Amino acid sequence: AERADSLEKKDATRVLVRYVDALSQTGSTEQALAPMETLLHIAPDDAEAIGRVAHVTFEHGTPTSAAELYRDYLERFGKQLTGKDRATALYRLGESLLRAGKLIEAAGAFDEAAKAAPLFHLAHYAAGNALAQAGRTREAEKRYRESVAVAPRFAAGWNALGVVLLAQDRAAGAVKALDRALAAQPGYQLARLHRAEALVRTGRLDDGEKDARAVLAKEPGNGDVRVVLASVAAARGDLRGAQKELDTLLAAQPSHGAGLLFRAVLCAREDRLALLTRYLAKEVRPVQGRQVERGRRRRLLRHGRSDADAGA
Repeated sequence: AERADSLEKKDATRVLVRYVDALSQTGSTEQALAPMETLLHIAPDDAEAIGRVAHVTFEHGTPTSAAELYRDYLERFGKQLTGKDRATALYRLGESLLRAGKLIEAAGAFDEAAKAAPLFHLAHYAAGNALAQAGRTREAEKRYRESVAVAPRFAAGWNALGVVLLAQDRAAGAVKALDRALAAQPGYQLARLHRAEALVRTGRLDDGEKDARAVLAKEPGNGDVRVVLASVAAARGDLRGAQKELDTLLAAQPSHGAGLLFRAVLCAREDRLALLTRYLAKEVRPVQGRQVERGRRRRLLRHGRSDADAGA
């Protein structure tokens, strides 16, 4: 960096850009960040240099710094960027904002990236993820539908669509979306698990159990599968079977929030107040501040109550 100061501005910029690229490709994070200030100092108005600084900061720096750099880059040079390059910069801005916890701003950046490159299905998908995390499931649904419209075999997009439909209590639609995810990627176990839950909630208990057991065979330690199997047993009126599944889960994963909550619901149905208090005391700690998990557990709580009522 010190030698670059003694070169002509154009030559120094070229040398530093190549140096930064080489360090980034070798994974030398700290060394790649070191010449950033020098590069900004000698080439404050060079689009290529500022773009490199933003990219390296995105890869190795803090999310807030990367977001600031990409905002500056887009404000000053955005009009001269091609559709693909502009979309990439906007996407990285969105990722930086997402990592910084600024969900709505991130969704806006992803939307702009999708406008710059309409066939960029990951931009639609990322916008959906940001909105889903913010609890805006209807808006997230729209973005996920846009992602799979562009890329019909994009399994992650179909899976995410199924999840937000479940969050809206639209289980039949969720099953259809998750069918598409598994048609595109048959070994996608997370989609199979989500389909199991959706099938159970549509009353297709045998099909839901079949999916859940298929996931359990591949992932024996997956605690969420036990919750689905417990819901199947409860829906059939087999509360002891549901308790057995949850006890197996909690023996292996004592802090599994959904398992603790479902077990507490079963205890409440049996008027086992002491056990209910114990399970709820465990449930409070792991879910503080986790909006998505709270939403999932509220759904499980509603489902558990209806299951128990059905079996009463």
